[in-house]
Amino acid sequence: EENAVFVMTNLILTQNQTQGHCPELPETSFCSKEQPCTPGYVGKQSNGVQTGKCVPYNSTVKTCEIFAWCPVENDTHVPDPAFLNGAENFTVLIKNNIWYPKFQVSKRNILSNISSSYLKTCQYDKVNHPFCPIFRLGNIVKEAGESFSDMAVQ
Repeated sequence: EENAVFVMTNLILTQNQTQGHCPELPETSFCSKEQPCTPGYVGKQSNGVQTGKCVPYNSTVKTCEIFAWCPVENDTHVPDPAFLNGAENFTVLIKNNIWYPKFQVSKRNILSNISSSYLKTCQYDKVNHPFCPIFRLGNIVKEAGESFSDMAVQ
């Protein structure tokens, strides 16, 4: 994704995965004689490519068989608190350069009087360090009105 930052905060262990054929999760592909599977189909929420076979997921439910990393990841038991909840204390440097071609002017968010030694030690604070471009992830989430601990689990 362009112009985005991804920070891993949690993980779901799916041990002994191998590439092969296995049942898809029920949330994405129930099947029956009336609702068959489509060979080659890959849904938006799918974990793999459908083979066209309808196979037992468990003793009561059938799902489409897929070619994928098997067994597929089951996210019904997500670690809480998040495995990497400490990512709340990670920092990110946000550096912007904007060019206004009509006026032949360029602007940056890092002011010309800011030294490299200041950048090594500062952290954004709206009162004490309003021009520091280094932000603590937990503070970004807090300023957005959210809880980092809650978000990190999702």
